[in-house]
Amino acid sequence: MRKRKYSAELIISIVKERIEKETSWKRLGAKYNIQRRRIEGWVIQYKENGISAFIQEERSRSEERRVGKECRS
Repeated sequence: MRKRKYSAELIISIVKERIEKETSWKRLGAKYNIQRRRIEGWVIQYKENGISAFIQEERSRSEERRVGKECRS
C-alpha cells in the first residue's frame, strides 16, 4: 500500500482546527478521510516543534524528488 503524502498547508490547517476549534478527532478523521492516529501524531509534532516540523518535511520531500529526477536524466 502506498503511503499518502499531505501538504504542509493541509496538515497545519487540520492541526489548527483541532487545537483552536477543538474539533473532535472523529469529526476531523471523517472530514478529511485521515486516520485519527495520524492526526494525533501531527498535533503532537506541532506542539513540540510548531509549524517548522511540517515545513521542513515538505522541503525535504521536494529536494528528494528534484535529486531523483536529476539522477534519472
